[in-house]
Amino acid sequence: MRAKRRAAAALALLAALALLLSAALAVSHSGHGCVGEGCPVCGQIAAFARLSRLLSAAAAVILSVSPLRALLRRERGGSSRFAARTPVSLRVKLSD
Repeated sequence: MRAKRRAAAALALLAALALLLSAALAVSHSGHGCVGEGCPVCGQIAAFARLSRLLSAAAAVILSVSPLRALLRRERGGSSRFAARTPVSLRVKLSD
C-alpha cells in the first residue's frame, strides 16, 4: 500500500512540475519574435493553453460532482466517511 502511495505522489509531483515548467516557458517566450505559421514556440504556448483549459474543466467537474455524491449518499441513508462513531451510532447497549 505504501508503494502505491509513493508512486501516486511521484506521479503527481511530476505532473505538477511539468505544468510549472510549461507555464514558465509560456511566460518567458510570450514576447518572442514569431516567424509566422508553424512557429514552434507559439505551438507550445497553444498546447499549454489547451492543457490548462482541459485541467480546469476536469477540476470543475470533480469539484462539482463530489458534493453531489455526498449529498446523494446522505439521502440514501448511507454512512458518511466522516461520521462520528459514537455508542449510539454503533448501537451499543450501555445499560447493565
